[in-house]
Amino acid sequence: MSRPPHRRFRAAFWTDKPLKNWEFTLKFIGIVEDYEQTFTPMSFFGGDATRAQMQKWEDSEKQSKVDKLANAMLSPQAICVGLDNGIRAFKQDFPFSYTIHYADPRSKKPAPSVLSLDVGYGYFQSFQQLETFIAVAERISAIADPLWGYIHDVDDSLAIMGRHRFAPRRYAPAAFWGSYFGPAMLARMDMRKLLSFRHHSKKELENGTLYMQMTADPADVYDKNRRKQLRKFARAVGAWRPNRFSKTAGGDLPPRLSDMQPQPRSGAKGGSQ
Repeated sequence: MSRPPHRRFRAAFWTDKPLKNWEFTLKFIGIVEDYEQTFTPMSFFGGDATRAQMQKWEDSEKQSKVDKLANAMLSPQAICVGLDNGIRAFKQDFPFSYTIHYADPRSKKPAPSVLSLDVGYGYFQSFQQLETFIAVAERISAIADPLWGYIHDVDDSLAIMGRHRFAPRRYAPAAFWGSYFGPAMLARMDMRKLLSFRHHSKKELENGTLYMQMTADPADVYDKNRRKQLRKFARAVGAWRPNRFSKTAGGDLPPRLSDMQPQPRSGAKGGSQ
């Protein structure tokens, strides 16, 4: 089955945690190092280190890479730092891209910092690869202490979120295939109503963040019936508005992982199996 071009999945996290410090920076770089051979970023950008230009990542020695990324992340002038994949982004199976949009210290009411992890949908050739993506997202969540976060199709998530970039401080903006609820948000929610909603799996992380995954298969986000389920979930979590999806449900859709291999069993207490 052919797959449509440029379809991507994203894990994104909103946080008020200070990120421009050595503790966070070294932990984030540790994640990059652990998965660099698997996802092979081609270039990076950020602050004075690159002066708004992409620089090649593969030409540097390992220690030089660490220094360059650390300097970019700690630069006071760096509002956005990322590892990208250049033209690979136009392929379905392009490796992971990381981006951090820092809260602007010059603003009187800065928006939360946002960390995002993108991958081409074609990467999901097995449940094992899906779980690798979820595992990386979980590690980012663990160091970011998010107010809120999600895992979902990129086009859909942009259409759903709209202008609600400040929203996670007050409410869950919407509901997605995978949703992360930080302790502060959980304190304002009806937990009985939240946990009674049908879901594939949930996991409470060590920092108190709750991850809820609606189904086992990411292809479900393109199914109209599943989208109705997400709208109901959005109302259950008190989201600002029902999900307004993009038009990604039409056309040539990705294959379901369950069509390629046995589907893992769901579990209320398990993490991402």
